[in-house]
Amino acid sequence: MALLRQEGVLRVMGWTLGRGRAECREAGQLAHIVGIDLVLMGDGRYAVCERTATDGEDGLSRLDARCAVFDTAAAAHDYCQEQDGDATREAARFAALDHATRRWPPFRGSKPRPPGGISIPFALD
Repeated sequence: MALLRQEGVLRVMGWTLGRGRAECREAGQLAHIVGIDLVLMGDGRYAVCERTATDGEDGLSRLDARCAVFDTAAAAHDYCQEQDGDATREAARFAALDHATRRWPPFRGSKPRPPGGISIPFALD
């Protein structure tokens, strides 16, 4: 998978855990679109990738891509919950985090399993 960022392309083996998208319209026209991918990379780190398209007054779209890399799920989780004043970006981040939380237990903030596993209150045949 290729992750786009301002410094260039980062090629990694990875899995998309969550994806979010938000758009803002002004006077019936698309003005701002943000797409977020929350990725687990093959080396165990996490990436939050953002793609933004903004329509300018001259009718031209401005495109931006950024990618932040984190060592832990908790750090990526905290980054997705930051508020930066861009409501569209925040909505896309929250949607991607919600999607990832449903699919990937480390984003739930769950505690690690106790040594020896978890006892099941019924018998398996």
